[in-house]
Amino acid sequence: MEETACILPDDAFLTDFRLSEPTPNGRTIDLVGFASSAVGLPARFNRSPLFSDAELTAPITPDPHEKREGFSLQAKLEKRKQEGGK
Repeated sequence: MEETACILPDDAFLTDFRLSEPTPNGRTIDLVGFASSAVGLPARFNRSPLFSDAELTAPITPDPHEKREGFSLQAKLEKRKQEGGK
C-alpha cells in the first residue's frame, strides 16, 4: 500500500484497492480511481521494483464531476529479493 501511494501522482486517488492471488505465489493488485492523466500510470508502476506487467484493464473515462480521468489498473507483485544472498 505504501509503494502504491508513492507511485500515484499527488492529483490521483483510489476508490478501490484489491490484493488477490489468482495463481499460487502470483499476487496482483487491482486499482480503480481517478487521476488528472491516467495514461502514464502503467509505466509508473512498471518502474517500481515491487510491481510488473502493469496495464490498464478498462478504457480511461473522463469524469466531468471529478474533473479527472477514471482508470482501472492491474499489476503483478514481484517477490522481494533477499539482501546478502540469503
